[in-house]
Amino acid sequence: MKSFLFRLRAGLLLTCPIAIAFAFPFVMPLIHSSEFYGHGSNAAAYNIQLNNGESLSDYQGRFTYLFLGFQGCSQACPRQLLNLAALANSNQLKQAQFLYVDLVAGSASNVVAEHSVDNVLFRQVANFQQATEVSQQFPGYVASNFDAQIVDHSAYLYLLDPRGEVSLVYTQVNLEIDKVIQDFKQLQQGEIL
Repeated sequence: MKSFLFRLRAGLLLTCPIAIAFAFPFVMPLIHSSEFYGHGSNAAAYNIQLNNGESLSDYQGRFTYLFLGFQGCSQACPRQLLNLAALANSNQLKQAQFLYVDLVAGSASNVVAEHSVDNVLFRQVANFQQATEVSQQFPGYVASNFDAQIVDHSAYLYLLDPRGEVSLVYTQVNLEIDKVIQDFKQLQQGEIL
């Protein structure tokens, strides 16, 4: 009996990796079966109050690339801000608008001053309560330590449709800009049809 169990285990150890290797090309499309480079979302529109008397809903009516960052971030925010600037400077995205909302209310951010952000609108939340509410509304966003006004965030880039709803979420900071542009063209065609 022990011999049989030993051979059975050895056989399983040999055949399982082979079966997984064979199935891998068929399983991967199921994991990321989206027709878009970004991840689809069905999050409803959410209205953030901004410190200049505006709100996020004031930007409805056009596709909007939204990045929620904060001044104290030293790695993810500057990289995602560069992605946003690259998208804003693309001739193929002239019908979109680009918005960076700093989640720490206060003085103007040095992050923006250090980077080329032509065509990107810079705004800040009206108060820190808005930052806490953002953490509960936007997909993939995480927030903590609000008493110290420290924001731990996802550094995701959101594409809002003209109704202000989140259509796509880009979760990586090393974006392939051409694929993001292709997503925009596909979504725009869907809005026209």
